[in-house]
Amino acid sequence: EDLKKVLSVTGGGIVFTTIQKFSDESGEISTRDNIVVVADEAHRSQYGFTGRIDKDGDVKYGNAKYLRDALPNASFIGFIKFNESKTILLN
Repeated sequence: EDLKKVLSVTGGGIVFTTIQKFSDESGEISTRDNIVVVADEAHRSQYGFTGRIDKDGDVKYGNAKYLRDALPNASFIGFIKFNESKTILLN
């Protein structure tokens, strides 16, 4: 709820949070299009867009999907480390 309140304004500010704050219960937090999400170690957290079935038969997704559901118009930048020089296009 605190994050929703902070992002309810039309602009301004820098907010730091963790991806674990986003879950299937988060819902849409903001439709602002001037939000930029920066993820360090993106190869460890930006996955789970396709569901997987858990032991109880429920479909579960990764936190990255819930983050994008919560901030549908945000831009995303992810930093990853490779041992060799490569260029990767992130959507």
